[in-house]
Formats: sequence, C-alpha cells, structure tokens
Amino acid sequence: MTASFLSVRFAPFDARALWLSLAMVALGACRAMPMRQALDAPSEPPMTCADGERAMQRDALYFGRSRRDGGTVSDAQWRAFVDDAIVPRFPDGFTVLAAEGHWRAGDGAIVGEATQMVIVLHAGDAAAQRAIEQIVAQYKREFAQESVLRERAPACVRF
Repeated sequence: MTASFLSVRFAPFDARALWLSLAMVALGACRAMPMRQALDAPSEPPMTCADGERAMQRDALYFGRSRRDGGTVSDAQWRAFVDDAIVPRFPDGFTVLAAEGHWRAGDGAIVGEATQMVIVLHAGDAAAQRAIEQIVAQYKREFAQESVLRERAPACVRF
C-alpha cells in the first residue's frame, strides 16, 4: 500500500495586514453592542402592565438559617431580625415564607437548610436598593452567613 501526499503551496502574505484585519473585526464587534449591554444578560422588551396595575420592582431574598458553627438561626432570632432590620426599612409591607433551600458549598458538598424567603415589592429607586443591600449585609454580619440569595425582577402589581 502506498501513501500519497497532497502538496499545497501558499502565496506569501503580509502579517501586518492580517493583524490589522483581525483588529478591525474585533473593534467592530465591540462597537456593535454597548459594553454595559454586553456584560448584562440579554435585555428583554420593557414590561407593559395592564390597566389598574402598577410597575414595581420585586426582590426575593433567601436567608439560610444554618450557621457555620453548626447551629441554626432560631425562630426568636429570626423574628428579632425581621423586626429590627426589615420592618423599619419596608414599613409598607413584605411577605415572609418558610422554605427549604439547597445549594453547593465551597467544598462541593450539597447542603440543604431551612430558609426564610422575604419578598418585597418597591419602587426600585436608590433608597429601596440601598435598604435591600443593608438588610443583606446585616444578616450576613449578625449570623456569620456566607451569602444571601437576592432575586430581582420587574412586576406588575395591583392592590
């Protein structure tokens, strides 16, 4: 059995022209999409609320009740946190739900824990955003938590 080889000969090229072409393509791709949009998730069309509804921001916060030292945030500690940290920042109202959370720890282990979910509907202004961030920071600090999950979404509401 004999092997045959195909011989191909390329014409000489100017490497500078190739690099310039690649740079122009890369710059064109960056210019086609604003940087902020490129970093964010794909944008969706603006939400349109029905008659009688009001556009608001919905934040859902997930507070794990397990502690690093092996203990848990007690019911009394949770109630005190709600009264001290959440009520003053959102006196118009919020909802608290009991849940069971599951997540992957830094060491790869799957962890399940009792969780409190807090849902807040607000105007989405800077003051409300700051209040949410303060609540999260306070919980992490008081109960030595690694994180608090925050989920944000636009919502149409009717009271």
